[in-house]
Amino acid sequence: MNDHVLVIIKNTPYTNNQAQDGFDFAMAAAAFDMPIKILLQDQGILNLTQNQNSKIINRDSFIDFIKAAELYELDPIYIVKNHLEKYNLTLDNLIINKNLIQIIGNNNLSDFIDSFEHVIQY
Repeated sequence: MNDHVLVIIKNTPYTNNQAQDGFDFAMAAAAFDMPIKILLQDQGILNLTQNQNSKIINRDSFIDFIKAAELYELDPIYIVKNHLEKYNLTLDNLIINKNLIQIIGNNNLSDFIDSFEHVIQY
């Protein structure tokens, strides 16, 4: 079993607070040296897309947090290959350096999640 806590974020960036809550939890836990890994699954991958403008809906942007993932030792951020394809995205469409992303094949997703002792989903 992996001793890291896996934080799964399945929600779009600004539909509700769940994606923000997931990133906030990951950052706070990492600040206290808790080993954290993040998986952006399904619509959660949209948190990494470029050209987000949260000001239009009067919300704070958390893009800076995503870009700071490396500083909090939250890298790599895991994404599912099929979800990239589902939303017609490539690594070049994402706001973070592609070296900070680890792609998981859909066939390996269940085993990947099962490898963590603790999983929190947002």
